[in-house]
Amino acid sequence: MPPSPPPLLLPFLLHFLASASHPVSLSLHRTPIPAHPDPRHRLAALASASYLRASLLKNPSRHSSPPPATSPLFPHSYGGYPFGLTFGTPPQELQLLLYNGSHITWVPCNPSYQCRSCASSSGNTLLLSCSRLMPKSPLPLDPLRGLPPFPLPLLQQRYFRLSCLCVSPYSLIYGSGSTAGLFMLETMGFFYLTFPNFTVGFSIFSERQPSGGIVGFGRSAPSLPSQIGLKRFFYCLISRRYDDDTSESGSIALDPPKEDSSDGLSSTPFLNNSAAGAVEGFPFCVYCYVGLREIAVGGEQVKIPYSALVPGPTGEGGVIVDSGTTFTYMAPHVFNPVLAAFVDRVAGRYNRSKALENQTGLRPSVDILPPL
Repeated sequence: MPPSPPPLLLPFLLHFLASASHPVSLSLHRTPIPAHPDPRHRLAALASASYLRASLLKNPSRHSSPPPATSPLFPHSYGGYPFGLTFGTPPQELQLLLYNGSHITWVPCNPSYQCRSCASSSGNTLLLSCSRLMPKSPLPLDPLRGLPPFPLPLLQQRYFRLSCLCVSPYSLIYGSGSTAGLFMLETMGFFYLTFPNFTVGFSIFSERQPSGGIVGFGRSAPSLPSQIGLKRFFYCLISRRYDDDTSESGSIALDPPKEDSSDGLSSTPFLNNSAAGAVEGFPFCVYCYVGLREIAVGGEQVKIPYSALVPGPTGEGGVIVDSGTTFTYMAPHVFNPVLAAFVDRVAGRYNRSKALENQTGLRPSVDILPPL
């Protein structure tokens, strides 16, 4: 057992400082923080924090509980709505894509990171900044639930010099591409909140993915809401007409207060797909299901069986909200009645454009512009 420190050391030090004839000065140094990829986004976040602080100082009694953590969401022409999270110590801010169809948060944090056919909003700025974040705390070899195994020897040989197999690799396949890497534990920060030992994926190679990484808001244990114990969250996505326009933004808030009916807002809870949750590794268990009761076209209800709108006994079917999908997709037995109802409502007013339908694959397409 190491010897205990002398008991009189602290009182002696305090007495020495109190009896000194000259004041004691301590220098404070600010740790440099890497530059934000877009200074205007950083200014928007600072303005939001300053406004919140001013509100708390002006009306302290109105805020008996901590305020919700909020951040602006800016649409970009390369697709998606990113917002800032910090990782590491000292914290380094990264712009990651909000995606509720993923249960994993991952960032491209390896000097050997390779990405094929990946969209980029700022060249290699994020990649070079992120490459300084090296893995520090590998997870034990216990792949998280629902993740297919990945050939670890390939990762060892090409990207890491590992003395043991004490890591958890992952491989994720999205609708538009894929990514693979290793799970690590890091300190994650958002607004004024800090979460140590946050499970984050350090991707080593990707295909057709955003350059900065993804924040997983899906429904599973590794997702960000599950890891930090969120009771609720909301996000507002503005129109893509504001792509790359920093004068307008949506927002995301973690643990906001319950909505007030006087605000004119309505909400619906996410549903549990009980069959998907009961089967380990079920591919649909990470999605956010909503209870769709009916579909109306022109104010008239379309005749669709209710059973077609809810998950079946084996987990198939149902309605999910996917922030990474541009168009609304329906199964044929739901889409065909909706298509027929829409065509019936516009008959005699607009003509269908078969050429546009063949070109885009979207139907029905109609001509709404007057002839030249």
